[in-house]
Amino acid sequence: MQFVYQFPERAETLVLVSSGGLGEGMNAGLKLATLPGAGLFVATAFNRPTMMTMSWIGRTLTRVGVRDHSLTPETLETIGKLAHPQRRAAFLSTLRGVISTKGQILSAIDKLSILGDRRILIIWGDRDPLIPVAHAERAHELLPNSRLVVFAGAGHEPHFFDAPRFADELLVHLASVQPVR
Repeated sequence: MQFVYQFPERAETLVLVSSGGLGEGMNAGLKLATLPGAGLFVATAFNRPTMMTMSWIGRTLTRVGVRDHSLTPETLETIGKLAHPQRRAAFLSTLRGVISTKGQILSAIDKLSILGDRRILIIWGDRDPLIPVAHAERAHELLPNSRLVVFAGAGHEPHFFDAPRFADELLVHLASVQPVR
């Protein structure tokens, strides 16, 4: 969105995928990650033995029929990347720039009108454990030229959850955009 705000003449459309900055509520873990000492906690919490244990718990929950849990393979793969010191530092730095213990610091809601009449595609997972799908629904209400696609069963990364469908939705969207010259 920042690019469109700064260079509106260079962007004909926008695709938002599980985007931050579109609402108030969010995962408590993200808020906690902004606290001092969070880097040490993350380094300790997301080591190999812990990740293996969380993976086992996630598989067990799924096996016994619990479908609505955050320990999915996709989520654990993403979290596992935080074990790398440089990735962890980059993640925490970015996070602290947009989130505090009270929630999101930056909001794009009041800037959505800058998008004008561009066609906007909003894609979200209905089981996003980080940013609720209500954020997508609110943005869709505020953007009259938007199309909202919610992937049932998907978490924060619908593009990984169902890559072929994601690609199809993207291609349909791009084909509907009229070039501005």
